Amino acid sequence: MGRQKGRRQARRRGSYSATFAVDYGTVFKPTLAKSGPFILDLSTPSGSISLSQALFSPIESNPTLTIGIDATSPIAKMESWSLRINDPAGNLFKSFEGRWPNAKIVWDGKGIAGDLVESAEDYAVTATVRDELAIPPCSRRPFRWTSSWRRPRPATAS
Repeated sequence: MGRQKGRRQARRRGSYSATFAVDYGTVFKPTLAKSGPFILDLSTPSGSISLSQALFSPIESNPTLTIGIDATSPIAKMESWSLRINDPAGNLFKSFEGRWPNAKIVWDGKGIAGDLVESAEDYAVTATVRDELAIPPCSRRPFRWTSSWRRPRPATAS
């Protein structure tokens, strides 16, 4: 949204109309165009992440984890989402993306390279949701969980 000298900038959500004036100087007659009413929405979507279980063990008893993304926008329809899972060092481990209304992921615990989540480590999950107006910034909600899978320790000689 720009400012025009002597005019106030719209700061509230609501219904507006716009007027556009062009003055071509002495070449053409000045032109005035008016829009129909439109809705101004300055709000960003908000949401949350849910997990099917608090501890995830792809090797032991829980081969998959269901991750759900729930989001709403006050005026606009939800359009798309992405989900990033970062390893304990903060590197991208796995990512997903999709379009509404399909916002559930069934994950087998494998990363981009096919490796499994590390035992007893925290992995940060961040969902980014976008509505049809694509108003930045998108909502990001971190959630952490700890894998319950433990790697077998090597046997020690006695």
